[in-house]
Amino acid sequence: MISKIKEKRKSIELRKKGLSYNEILKVVPVAKSTLSVWLRGVGLAKKYEQKFTEKRQQAQIKAQQNH
Repeated sequence: MISKIKEKRKSIELRKKGLSYNEILKVVPVAKSTLSVWLRGVGLAKKYEQKFTEKRQQAQIKAQQNH
């Protein structure tokens, strides 16, 4: 139980630093669904939101080109 609390705290800390779920999962070994529940209320700074928006847009462009 204590280790789960530590994992949750570490996950929140990493998310606030702007890491994606997949990046956090490399450090904290939990199910992605668990991570989603833990981080549901954790917001991102604007600069990190922009980073993820740009990554998502690039992935969409790449997918369209490959399709």
